[in-house]
Amino acid sequence: MNNSSATWKNENKDFLDYLLKTAKDSPLLNLYFLAEEEYLKKSVNTGFSVIDFGCGNGRHLNLLKHKINRGLGIDLNQGYLEKASQLCNYI
Repeated sequence: MNNSSATWKNENKDFLDYLLKTAKDSPLLNLYFLAEEEYLKKSVNTGFSVIDFGCGNGRHLNLLKHKINRGLGIDLNQGYLEKASQLCNYI
C-alpha cells in the first residue's frame, strides 16, 4: 500500500459508519441505501456464492444472507473485517 492510500484510509476510517448512522436522518441517503438494497436483492440469485470486494462492515453480505450459499468479504481495513465477521458469522 502506498503512502497516499494509507493516509486516505486513516483519514476516512469511520466514513462508512458515519454514512450508515446518518442515513436514518437523511431522506436522500436513506433512499440511496434502499435502492442499493433492492438492486442487490434483484441481481443475486438464490444459491449464488458472492465475493464482496471492499466489503466494509459486511452489510451487503448480511443483506443477502438468506439468498446466498457462500459469502466472502475482502477489505484492506482490518477493523471493518472484524465488524463484518461479527455481523456475518453465519456465512
